Amino acid sequence: MEIGLGSIIALIGLSSPIVLFSALDKHLKGTIKERLVTSIYGSTEQTFSERIGVLASAIRRLIGKGIRGRVTRLFTISIISIIFIYSLQYLVNNSEYEEKTHSFVGYVLSGNKFAIASLLSFVVVDIISFWQTLVFFRLLQYCKNIFEVLFLSLSDVIMSLFIVVMLLPALLLASHILATSPHDTTFYLVLDSGLQPQDLSLRDALLLTAPKIDKVDIDSNEKFQDDLSEANQGGWYYTIADMSLSPNDKPILIEDVRTKVPFEAGKTIYFEKGDWPIEKTAAAISKIFKNDKSISGVTPVEAYSEILGGSIIILKISGRSNYSQISSIYDYTYIMNDVNFFGTDFQKTFLLSNKGVTENDMTWSGSLGHSLDNLNGRVYVTCDDNPDVSVMDRKDFIKNDGGCKNGVALTDFTLSGMSSFLSFNFYDNIEVPILPTALSSIFLTMFIYFVSLIWITLPLIRKVISSVSNDGEALFMENAFKISYIFAIIIFSPLIYAFS
Repeated sequence: MEIGLGSIIALIGLSSPIVLFSALDKHLKGTIKERLVTSIYGSTEQTFSERIGVLASAIRRLIGKGIRGRVTRLFTISIISIIFIYSLQYLVNNSEYEEKTHSFVGYVLSGNKFAIASLLSFVVVDIISFWQTLVFFRLLQYCKNIFEVLFLSLSDVIMSLFIVVMLLPALLLASHILATSPHDTTFYLVLDSGLQPQDLSLRDALLLTAPKIDKVDIDSNEKFQDDLSEANQGGWYYTIADMSLSPNDKPILIEDVRTKVPFEAGKTIYFEKGDWPIEKTAAAISKIFKNDKSISGVTPVEAYSEILGGSIIILKISGRSNYSQISSIYDYTYIMNDVNFFGTDFQKTFLLSNKGVTENDMTWSGSLGHSLDNLNGRVYVTCDDNPDVSVMDRKDFIKNDGGCKNGVALTDFTLSGMSSFLSFNFYDNIEVPILPTALSSIFLTMFIYFVSLIWITLPLIRKVISSVSNDGEALFMENAFKISYIFAIIIFSPLIYAFS
């Protein structure tokens, strides 16, 4: 393994828990420390539960007294554990660290609100998980043998992981809400459609793009489809367009669309009727977009129609983004799927690989959930030379042909999706590294049980150090807990080296 400056820094970070052991050496003095060290390293008369009881007392002293003092120390332990996990990932899986985690750390250090709020979400989960571990640890005093300790420690780890999966999504959603504020923005929207085979009926296309939200039970949906069962196409046809975005300072032109691919943004559907030229279609779409209160201006930039029927429309859209629209169980479920690292992602926990969710993902989830909560199946239609945009129910639209010879129509679902792009973050699309950061929540858990399991071998260490010189026993007593941690690092260093 090549040792560079980064590796040296990571090794220092990996050694950061020694602060906890130094605190024990510093704050535990006199008779209390002597009794603790003796009970761990030298006494063979104590029972198993008595030894665990002494260790539990030391940990409670380290955590401190009072809610404020304990939270402050647990906060410090959480930060140390996150540093430890990131440092370990740097050594074990450097490519993943450089690709994802490093940029998140940079956003935190630069003061980005969303990054800091997300990091604090992990800290809150850590504190709750650590507190739970302290409760579990009290039960260790009633264990009779090593197998009961192993069972209890495994139960604690599983509970800690459950807390992460269930609580962290809610805290990340709260972070997005707190960190998101409205701002004026301008971007370029590209609608790129190829040759359009009309595989769907107009009824099915409308059902796809204007879902009936106010009656979601199966019977009402079936009845609604029956209402449209004899609907006439009326000359309307749908166009499926690939959407892509470009920031205001990077204008996109027709010749750049398929060579310099901007940000991809999925697909959308709009409806056309008659034989308008592509320029007039672009103007009609712009007119409909202006009906959204968040959009203040839409300007057609370029429009191009291919011989076989494909087209490219470029619009410049200005407006004001919204506050975070995250509010529903749908948003929580969406983020929980990203946080959950069981199943196919479970292997990543052992490899210290990354699994994350981006700020834009959360923005889109909130916008989609908000749209589904507020849609009512409306269709926006602009016809012929009418300067106004008509708004009608989709049943009226499909049965009455929209009331025009030439025109363009969009559903409110499509229109809501366009306004959500105002909140798109082109440059600082922060990806929160769920993994490996979430592993910090079990850091104290693993730390406590690790100490509980290896302390049995420590009397041998005391015997060796005490026999080195006449002052060996005093030297040992002054640095007993730091020696314990160094001993642990020596044990695990071959594994760290092997994986790095």
